[in-house]
Amino acid sequence: MRTIAGANITGLLLGAVTFSNFFVLTLYVQQVLHYSALKTGVTFVATAGSAVLFAGFAQALVTRIGVKPVMAAGFVAMIAGMAWYTQVPAHASFASDLLPGYLFIGFALPFTFIPVSIAALAGVQEHEAGLASGLINTAQQVGGAIGVAVASSVSLSHFNHELKLGVAFPQAFTSGSQWAFWVLAGVAVACLVATLTLIREDELAPTGEAVAVPT
Repeated sequence: MRTIAGANITGLLLGAVTFSNFFVLTLYVQQVLHYSALKTGVTFVATAGSAVLFAGFAQALVTRIGVKPVMAAGFVAMIAGMAWYTQVPAHASFASDLLPGYLFIGFALPFTFIPVSIAALAGVQEHEAGLASGLINTAQQVGGAIGVAVASSVSLSHFNHELKLGVAFPQAFTSGSQWAFWVLAGVAVACLVATLTLIREDELAPTGEAVAVPT
C-alpha cells in the first residue's frame, strides 16, 4: 500500500538524518571543541533523556490525533535541530550553542520513529507483520549507512577546500560540519514532504489497534 511504501521511504531518510547527525556532531565536538570521548557521550544524555521523556507523550498523541500529524511535528523539530547545528561556531558553548539542538533532536526522535514504525505496519496481516517490521528496520539501517557516507563526504570535501585556502583547522572543520548539517536539513525537509504526501490516515489501522509481531 501507499502508506507502507511511504513509511519505508521516510524511514530510510530518517535513518540517514539520525545516524549522520550523531556522526557529524561527535566529530565536531571532539575535533573542534576537544571534548573527550566520555564527555561527548555525557553531552548526548540531553538528547537521549529528552527522547525518553517525550516518548510516552508521542505515543499518547498518536493514539489521540493519529500518526501523520505527530510524524509531521517530529520532522519539523528535526529540521529545526539540523538548522540550529548549521550555525555552530568554532568556539561553541554547550549551553547556548549545542543544547538547544540536542533538545530539538531529543523531541524529534520519538515523534518520528514511533509513528514511522506504526505506519510501516499499516494494514499488514498478522502473518506478514514480521516481514513488514524487518523491512522498515532495514530501510532505516540502509538510510543510516548512505547518510553517513554522504554527510561525511560533504564535510570532508569542504574541510579540505577550506584548508587549501589557508583557513585554520577549527574554522575549516566547523565549516565542513555546517555544510553537512545543511545537507541533513534538506533530507529532513524531504522526510516532511514524504510524510505529508505519502502517509494516508485511511490506510492506517484504527486507533488503538495493535498489530502482533511474531517472535
